[in-house]
Amino acid sequence: MSTTLLIFFKKSLNHFVNKRYTKPHRHNKYLEIIFFCKGEGFHHLDSKSYGIDPPVVFVLKKEEVDNWEINIIPKGYVIIIKETFSKKYRN
Repeated sequence: MSTTLLIFFKKSLNHFVNKRYTKPHRHNKYLEIIFFCKGEGFHHLDSKSYGIDPPVVFVLKKEEVDNWEINIIPKGYVIIIKETFSKKYRN
């Protein structure tokens, strides 16, 4: 496993501390895997809403539109796999 990928695995949910409600946005060039071990609220993905009920994992694929409504400061991790990384290791 490369060092670059390990950096992505270490990103925590700290970026949600001051930003618990996000505007809808598109994930253009990466896959994102989000693990919550603490938190509550909703994750809106395309036109569906999912409750945040830890432990829970959300997988956001390229081109999906999402936004968050998080009621308490969450704990967990985010894994980002950039398009350039996935292209490098495709068949």
